[in-house]
Amino acid sequence: MNTLRLSSSHYRSVKKPKMATKSTDNLVNNVGSPESSNVYSECVKKTNWMGQTLYQNPWKTWRNVSIVRFLRYNVWDADHSKIPSQQELDDKLPIVKGDTKKFVEPSSGVKMMWIGHASVLVQFDGLTIITDPVFSEFIVFGTHRRYRSPSCEVKDLPKIDAVLISHNHCDHLDKASVKQLNEKYGDNLKWYAPLGLKSWLNTNGCNNVIQMDWWQEEEFSTEKRTKFCCVPSQHWSKRGPIDDFKTLWCGWALIGPEHSFYFAGDTGYCEVFQQIGRKYGPFTSAAIPIGCYEPRDLMSPQHVDTEEAVKIHKDVKSENSLGIHWVPSSSRTSITWSQGKLCRK
Repeated sequence: MNTLRLSSSHYRSVKKPKMATKSTDNLVNNVGSPESSNVYSECVKKTNWMGQTLYQNPWKTWRNVSIVRFLRYNVWDADHSKIPSQQELDDKLPIVKGDTKKFVEPSSGVKMMWIGHASVLVQFDGLTIITDPVFSEFIVFGTHRRYRSPSCEVKDLPKIDAVLISHNHCDHLDKASVKQLNEKYGDNLKWYAPLGLKSWLNTNGCNNVIQMDWWQEEEFSTEKRTKFCCVPSQHWSKRGPIDDFKTLWCGWALIGPEHSFYFAGDTGYCEVFQQIGRKYGPFTSAAIPIGCYEPRDLMSPQHVDTEEAVKIHKDVKSENSLGIHWVPSSSRTSITWSQGKLCRK
């Protein structure tokens, strides 16, 4: 039975499922019926008055948030975070220190360790990967403090081959963590990122950067024949006051000789997950966000709730999925404390 699991245990190893033959269907603009076997969504690219490229979601499920609604949320709306006391956090959600020694020697199957928020350590088919690495105590320009520390520190990490970046929001692309990883691994580390982020990564010391558009594919190496596929997500980008939508956002599908892994990044629900499942599924394992989803009128275009996370799990045909992107830091939105009830669907 397929499972979507939410657990305070960070480390899990899963076995290989049956692999499907991957589709080579053509890509077209705008989606049509999600059941169509030859239709895949492409990002809409526009040019602003300064000649700069802006990226837009192509789905009807996306809507931009007005400045008035954003201000109301930050100033007048009720606080939806429902943060438990420190004692309750320690009792019911203790920090489990991850055993990174289990990742030193590659083994059969897929190993996953949730570090915290959207940071996951993954190992399969001879490769070790980390997603959206954030190890800082304070994130989003120091305005948000973590309620749960990472399950490990950069110094504890094993040899890592690649980093997957989903988008440029500060809780997914942390400057201090990028610097720490560069200090430890240098140019031996490959950075995979969506369009528009190469210059930022280069400026912050990342020299081995592979920048990709939706549906582009890149083989890691001739020795380790895992295919890195940049796949769509329904989200947005912003890092400064006037840079909205200037860089792309994405998820990642990694297809190895024996196993596969899907990282959803940050996303709202849309029909593209059926397309991802059709083109690259089934997946041995996946990391799917389940938090920061209230109030729904504001968050639904960009963050899935728990029911939608289960839909993604089924749409992409994941054999085992890990719930991520919850209980990270102080915020006025949902901390998803009640989601401990979500175990299997």
